[in-house]
Amino acid sequence: MMGNTCDVKLLQLAMTEVDGVVIDGAIRDLDVRLYDDSELTVYARPRSFHGNPETRAADGNVRIQCSGTLVADGDEVVDWALEHKGVENYIKEKIRAEGVRPGKYYLPTESMKEEWYRMQAESGG
Repeated sequence: MMGNTCDVKLLQLAMTEVDGVVIDGAIRDLDVRLYDDSELTVYARPRSFHGNPETRAADGNVRIQCSGTLVADGDEVVDWALEHKGVENYIKEKIRAEGVRPGKYYLPTESMKEEWYRMQAESGG
């Protein structure tokens, strides 16, 4: 699996301790991420089975437009996404445990987020 251009670029990014990469396009060799031991996060559009016809250098720590949204180095999008995912998982647990309709707890409210924070603190997570 090793040796293709995308895989090599991802390896290079992982070796330089980059936290993640955003690709506003398709990526060919995403499945190699299943077999390496880095913690590089990759966000991309649908997979492509065709390679990129050209290889270009990538820039880091620059402002980009991704799907029409401006993203700049230092944005707290990842923190927000992790928090939101945590609250949503907590809500799913409550829905399953109580056997209720999702609308009872979803969409997340500030009070639900506070409840999730309390549960995280109590569990040491």
